[in-house]
Amino acid sequence: MPDILIRNVSDAAAAAIQSHAAAANQSQQQYLGALLERLVGHPIVTACYAYRAIDPGKAIVRRVSDHPNGTTTTGENWTQEQADVLARVKLLVIRNQPGDREAAVALLQSVFELVVSVA
Repeated sequence: MPDILIRNVSDAAAAAIQSHAAAANQSQQQYLGALLERLVGHPIVTACYAYRAIDPGKAIVRRVSDHPNGTTTTGENWTQEQADVLARVKLLVIRNQPGDREAAVALLQSVFELVVSVA
């Protein structure tokens, strides 16, 4: 297993880590190792991203900020089904919780032939 070395930890943070580890009845190494495992076990939530969906209709869903108005949906020639899916996708993009990006892509893929992630 690889080792990770963290330098320049403040005295206050080091004391807090020691206290938390003792309260958990673990060594500092065990405590921090478990903490890191939990941290990396969560999906990455990206602040800004966009999807382009192409079919006879086309759409772009773009998230540019955490503000609800920072999420836009643009395009043309949508069927009612595509418009409904895009409304649901926009809500997922605004919420931006773990798993929401994957759910948004799956929804887009259900009504558009091609869905790609774009910057």
